[in-house]
Amino acid sequence: MVRFLKEQLSRRQFLRAAAGAAIVAVWGLHRRNVAATQRRGAIHVLVHDAMHDGGAFSHGRLLGARLDRPRTGGALRGAGAFESPLVTSPFPFTHVGLHWKGKGSDLAGAEFEVRTSENGRNWSPWRQAHIEATPFETPAGETYAALVGAPRHGYLQYRAWLPEATLISSVTATFINSVDGPVIESTASAGAAAVSGKPIDFTREGWGADESLRFRGKKEIWHRMYVPWKKLVVHHTATSNDYSDGAAEVRAIYTYHARTLGWGDIGYSVLVDRFGYSYEGRYGREDDEYGVDYDEGLPREIFGRDVVGGHALSHNYGSPGTAVIGNFEEAPPPSDGRMMARLVDLLEWEARLRQIDSHGVTDYLLSNDTWNRGLPNVCGHRDCNATLCPGQYVYDQLPSIRDELAARLAKSGAPGVALVSGPDGKTVPTGELSYEWSDPLGKAVAYSYYLEGWFKPSNSEDIKYLTGFTHDRLPAWSDWMDATSETFSGLADGHYTFHVRSRDADGNTSVYQANRTSLMTGMDGGGGGPGRGGGRGKKPPR
Repeated sequence: MVRFLKEQLSRRQFLRAAAGAAIVAVWGLHRRNVAATQRRGAIHVLVHDAMHDGGAFSHGRLLGARLDRPRTGGALRGAGAFESPLVTSPFPFTHVGLHWKGKGSDLAGAEFEVRTSENGRNWSPWRQAHIEATPFETPAGETYAALVGAPRHGYLQYRAWLPEATLISSVTATFINSVDGPVIESTASAGAAAVSGKPIDFTREGWGADESLRFRGKKEIWHRMYVPWKKLVVHHTATSNDYSDGAAEVRAIYTYHARTLGWGDIGYSVLVDRFGYSYEGRYGREDDEYGVDYDEGLPREIFGRDVVGGHALSHNYGSPGTAVIGNFEEAPPPSDGRMMARLVDLLEWEARLRQIDSHGVTDYLLSNDTWNRGLPNVCGHRDCNATLCPGQYVYDQLPSIRDELAARLAKSGAPGVALVSGPDGKTVPTGELSYEWSDPLGKAVAYSYYLEGWFKPSNSEDIKYLTGFTHDRLPAWSDWMDATSETFSGLADGHYTFHVRSRDADGNTSVYQANRTSLMTGMDGGGGGPGRGGGRGKKPPR
């Protein structure tokens, strides 16, 4: 009974055909759209939530699913399918995000699809609602699907397949228009990104970020924390592939993350559109916050170094999330290569900044005090969590991306560095850490190092900095010296990573740094115990 509902035009064929037929016209339109974004400034994105519960469910079609009125006030119960009545938006929408609340042992197996219409009669193909965030990742405790694009449509319909032992109490459609809202302020030109020397084509000012979404009253919703990057995580946004305006896509994702999911900002560190343009993501340091002039032309740091994002649950403290805009489980990246080339540019900048070996594979300590064993330094979101992200078509390119990064970072004649002793991937109960290192190439005459230390209380986004950070939360490297060992004593509970780099007599530094991570627990160093994970709490664990 349910199976016939899944007979539809192949999504992969549809998206390939749409992209191939329109690429030339869309490219010209995109150039005009991003130029308009720079001129207009910050744009207020229109948002409307339409929620369905028991009363609305009764107007839909039950195709095996049941309407459980007596005990739950109108919840949907599996196993079977449900097709909703029409849902109307109060304005033409450019994107829609579906999210639902439920319970049951098979809740994660519930599948949703959506279709949109301009007039309620002629409909787009059904499109799968790919999961963006699980109930554990959001304050509201709902499951959120990624945004689906719509060309200023006015109507939505959704349908669901519900496994046995699954109950859905509400379904909400968040309608977004990221193009037609009023201009709320003039902003600085995106040209400041070029001055900074970073591979960012459009700063937050350039793509029209409404910075008021980061605040509740005068208080910033998501405090900014900083942990040195060790892993580079590649994502896709799982949104549509046939968009014409990359800046509008970023504004929609930002609004959905900041307002609808309740995060207070976009979760990604940086994004790349199908035309090869890059967009600054998560907000970073402010000049007046630390008394430092970070980037000429803006009162803050562009593409903030080490800022904690919200892109991969429990992996965010120590990794940037670099996202390509589109769904690359359904279709490959554009054949012109601009998108993937810009992705590699961004990964190169991130790897060079923190001297990350693109071919490295190490144990990674998560913010919930567990380990992801053998995680590649350049990885896909699916290597971190149970997800299809970044899509098979992008994931299959990661080996060649790692090779390209290694070729770009290679420096002939540079010294090396390797840690020859010291704990790695272990729990240490002693309050003391000792390390020894050397240059296996025999070229280094001096070394610089620091011990990064911090802990994160359970159910909190904030961390306490223990050791190894400057006043503005950057790595506090030691002076260059010929020492090849160091011991740190009296350490409090927390996450510790020892970092070391080398330099030869001509001033050449090592291409990569060496580092080892340990979890210190059981000590009473005045810092309190590190977080142990646990329940959701008022704020999402990152």
